Amino acid sequence: MSRPDELFDDRELMARMRDEMSPDQRLVDELTSKLHADTSAAAGTSIGAGAGTSTGTSIGAGAASEPLPVSRPRRRRRWAAGLSVAAAVFLVAALGFAVLRPGGVLSLAGIKSPFETDPSAQQLTQSAAAAPMEAVSSYEDLYATLCARMGVAPLATAATWSDDMLRSLKVKSVPASSIGYGDGAMLTAPATGERDSAAESSTSGLDAKSAAPTSPSPSTDYSTTNTQVAGIDEADVVKTDGDFLYMILRGSEVVIASADGANTKEVSRFTPEAPDGQSNCGLIDLYLSGDVLVVMSRVTLQVGTQEDLNAPIPQGGGTSGGSLGGSSPGYPGEIEPAAAPQAASATSDSPTSSPAEEPMASGPANAASPTEPQDAVAPYPSPYYPSMRSVTQVSLYDVSDARAPVLIDLFAQDGYHTTSRLMDNVLYLVTNHAPSYLPYEVRPYDYLPLLYGEGCVDATVPSQHIYPTPGSAGTGYTVVTALDLKASKRVASLTVVGSAGTVYMGHNNLYVAESFYQEGEDDFLAQEGANRYIKVDSSYDTRIARIPVGTGQLALAASAVVPGALLNQFSLDEFDGHLRVATSSTVYTSFYILNEDTGYRSHDYGAQSDAMRGAAPTQTNALYVLDASLAIVGRIEGLAPNERIYSTRFDGDVGYVVTFRQVDPLFTIDLSDPRRPKVTNALKIPGFSQYLHPFGDGLLLGIGMNASDTGRVSTMKLAMFDTSDPYDVWERDKHLLSTTYSPALYNHKSVFADVEKGLVGFPTNDSSSARGYNGTGLYLVYSYRTPDFGMNESGGFFEKLAVSLPLTKGIDYGTYSAYDDRYSSYEYVDVDNTRGLYVGDSFYIVSGDNILVFDLASFKQTASVKLS
Repeated sequence: MSRPDELFDDRELMARMRDEMSPDQRLVDELTSKLHADTSAAAGTSIGAGAGTSTGTSIGAGAASEPLPVSRPRRRRRWAAGLSVAAAVFLVAALGFAVLRPGGVLSLAGIKSPFETDPSAQQLTQSAAAAPMEAVSSYEDLYATLCARMGVAPLATAATWSDDMLRSLKVKSVPASSIGYGDGAMLTAPATGERDSAAESSTSGLDAKSAAPTSPSPSTDYSTTNTQVAGIDEADVVKTDGDFLYMILRGSEVVIASADGANTKEVSRFTPEAPDGQSNCGLIDLYLSGDVLVVMSRVTLQVGTQEDLNAPIPQGGGTSGGSLGGSSPGYPGEIEPAAAPQAASATSDSPTSSPAEEPMASGPANAASPTEPQDAVAPYPSPYYPSMRSVTQVSLYDVSDARAPVLIDLFAQDGYHTTSRLMDNVLYLVTNHAPSYLPYEVRPYDYLPLLYGEGCVDATVPSQHIYPTPGSAGTGYTVVTALDLKASKRVASLTVVGSAGTVYMGHNNLYVAESFYQEGEDDFLAQEGANRYIKVDSSYDTRIARIPVGTGQLALAASAVVPGALLNQFSLDEFDGHLRVATSSTVYTSFYILNEDTGYRSHDYGAQSDAMRGAAPTQTNALYVLDASLAIVGRIEGLAPNERIYSTRFDGDVGYVVTFRQVDPLFTIDLSDPRRPKVTNALKIPGFSQYLHPFGDGLLLGIGMNASDTGRVSTMKLAMFDTSDPYDVWERDKHLLSTTYSPALYNHKSVFADVEKGLVGFPTNDSSSARGYNGTGLYLVYSYRTPDFGMNESGGFFEKLAVSLPLTKGIDYGTYSAYDDRYSSYEYVDVDNTRGLYVGDSFYIVSGDNILVFDLASFKQTASVKLS
């Protein structure tokens, strides 16, 4: 094991860490009240025996009537007694020199972390301050807002919304993409009678069950999905209720198997349907809520009137488009698009080259050529052209009898699946949807986010619940709906104009965050004729929106921007009414030549090359604490320059941040005072942790990569950190693996971790053996224990299981033959979707179409089940 005294030899940083230890807040408050007790005499007050002025009254050791209480931070007595006295003298002196300033505010700016910027000494930037949240006034206002963000004028012929238009809209699913959706010939749909009775009878499904007592929860102990926040479930490809295993097979079927140890076997399977009853769903994830199984899937829908859906699309009428779905009409022949596509690209969040570097074509690529007949392109809007949309669907199944699941209801909404959360029987679904080819979409349902039921569009997001976030230039939507699983109904919906890349949910709020590219101001360098040489520094910022949950309604409460980009959902955490945010910032410097005659801007590659020679991007990291209005109230900036964040984990009032370049600084951050976060420890060890998991009182598990002292990454590494003293965190144990990849590095749901049992498991690739072209895989289980010197037992990681993952049947889409309506099959190891869990005395590994069963005590295999 390694102690920080051996590895951490940076004396200067240690001295800074010592200096940044803040005084106890109770002491500061009491001293402040005493100093301000007599405002008229404040100007002549001196503190201590040696700090006073010639006119003042001394407030020293004998001035107080009773000793001030001091709560000592949790830390070992590492400093010498003399240093403690010196620190106390320094504190009193600092209070003396920083006594009063206008307004009677005590300043403690001289006592701070080397990474901390005192919020009392800074003005928040306008972009970081929360702005009032106002929804659009109408759907027509939304259309105008979207066009304005693209820099184009809305069409005067745009149609207005009507309830009749909604009632006339129908849906039709299109064949699922051949990628990742499985072989349709293998699928088995549920009986039509079951589905009809569940959908049509008012006493079926949940309505019937609500009148009868539900089955009691199983007494068997079982594991659940590894989630970020206790009490808030996250969807996954495998779930259990202690009696059965629920699994997604090949992205197309749901398979249910009994969790019966050596007697485990399949009991049922079914294929979810699209809203129009077709089996064209690509399955994503599952939830279990009591006797309700939630199946989340993706489907492509055509939306329009029944006449639209029945008629063929005219030749040249347009193709599906839009990076996040949406409609894609043919261009109207009379519209000259001018620079609309160019203006759209100018608002892109991607750090691509400027649209002004080269001129755009005079018209859209699929516009009719002047030499072609004008009727080759259907004029838009066409009565025969349905809107093509990517949709996320939620299907609810009654699994009180797992051998005969019954469809209760289904819901769907526009957009690709982003994420979801389940809390108190309410499912919060988040999707990203974007209309395409604005402003040519003049039918309201082409640019509005739609909500679906069985066979139809059953609602739109109300205009009073559509919020354009301040400062956002995007035209995509983040669509959020709340589904009450017990009542089987959609209870609320909300749309934020702007895409959500990262989502975090606590018990009180849902946060959607979007990192976007922010270009800085032009920095003039030189002028040669009409050419202006400029330098531009750019970086990523993150827009965060707060949506309260648990109230039965959804509304945007606050929105703000913080500097830097997020790594993943663990970069966000809510605690005691504050949001903590960890970001990484990289400054990108670009050189341009701006022609003032034409307005065109092109890259100055010569200057760019000279500037980049021997230079590295300026990188830094920060941690911000935000209040309910998303205003920054505390911050630590300049953390680990020229490194970036590899993992973050918050545990109550302590935060852990791992950065990496050559060695792994594990920063421990005290967040007990949200206005004064401070670094308490910085442990340097080779390698880095990409996933952090609290592993009981005073322990923190790290799963990551080992590296040399020069930063060369090698194989995976397990580390256990002793965090019992936040001022003295050290690596208690480590274990090096021979493998180089695991989904555990990127997907926390692939990690099995049971602190009470002291077990951790995850799938990896198998670097120790070769199994040919089909690939290899392992599932590893380790136990961890601290040393018990009384029992003469050593501590550390102990391998309990290392089993090769079996091959699973897949679909080789590359060998599809037009003469055969079936795809040829092949086999592979599905490492990324492998999950480990336990039920009772058995441990299960679900990998592709295989279930491996082991005795939980001995980890000896007791069964192997092949799902056909």
